[in-house]
Amino acid sequence: MKSIYFYLPEYPNSPTGGLKYHNIVFEYFKQKCQNVYLAGTGKFSEYSSKNKFFKILFGLYCSVKIPKNSVIFLSNAAFLHFALPLFLNRIYKNHYYFMIVHHLSVNETDDFLRRNVEKFFVKNANKIIAISETTKKDLYANEFTTENDIPIIPPGLDNIKYDFTDKRSLDGKFRLLAVSTIEERKGLIYCIQALKELENSSIELDIIGEISEDNLYYQMLQKKIRDLGLERKIFFRGRVSKAELENYFRNAEAFIFPTLWEGYGMVIAEAMAYALPVIASGIPASKELIIDGTDGLLFEPGNIKDLVSKINFLTKDRTKYKKISVNAYLKSKTFPTWEQTSEKLFDIYKSIE
Repeated sequence: MKSIYFYLPEYPNSPTGGLKYHNIVFEYFKQKCQNVYLAGTGKFSEYSSKNKFFKILFGLYCSVKIPKNSVIFLSNAAFLHFALPLFLNRIYKNHYYFMIVHHLSVNETDDFLRRNVEKFFVKNANKIIAISETTKKDLYANEFTTENDIPIIPPGLDNIKYDFTDKRSLDGKFRLLAVSTIEERKGLIYCIQALKELENSSIELDIIGEISEDNLYYQMLQKKIRDLGLERKIFFRGRVSKAELENYFRNAEAFIFPTLWEGYGMVIAEAMAYALPVIASGIPASKELIIDGTDGLLFEPGNIKDLVSKINFLTKDRTKYKKISVNAYLKSKTFPTWEQTSEKLFDIYKSIE
């Protein structure tokens, strides 16, 4: 049986949904096989995350260490690390590459070199897997592949137990929650601007996500909060433990997802499992999970006025709020579990053995 390697330089940490996906699948494979290993861990991985040249060197280093004829599971986010090893693979190593595509960087930048290196990387994988219909369509639209049989294997959900007797707003506050990396495409600026325009003065926003004081976008958001006088209404909580995150979900009144583009709304699914009405930007990934007005609310991406109206609607119409809450919870029961997601990937792996 071939050796299996997962490229996970930050394991066991999972600051993004994509890393969480790969970490959980890796743990599942370890339970099923004896020959499953990590690639990319070590001190040098820290340097590789900060410099393009180091990324290329680190990818070569990892590839050289991995034995010939191995199976390697990668995210397309590792394209700069492994584009060159994947090319050399044709000549030397003969690895089999599984490429799990979360979202394409072409949606993030117009950089010609980055776009084409990523395209080469994805095109030359042995097996491409998309996490959503949105991502699959992007692969075809941007000519990253001509394969007809790309499987879609969405992220799973944790086994969340929610009791509808949970009490919220005991202090009279209406708490919004956002769980996000702190970067421009996530659209957090629209949440901040919207809070200034809301009719209900009791609304507060908790933002969960890793904070770096060197992050220029984070600095800009903090300045905007100060300029608008919202220091007592918007709170960056940083990265929190799993138990703390559960408490934030249970104590929130609604979840907000203002991102401008995404491959899949993993946190949308999680929020719905806690019976939270989700107010999401109406991008294709959100529309895969939410029926507007039934089990969530969609607003025009980047439209602050529309976002304000959706938040105001939830705070005013408690009957509709409760209906959306229940429908969101019921919808979440139709989403796959992490075990089902991992099992589907394992079945595809077994088909090549």
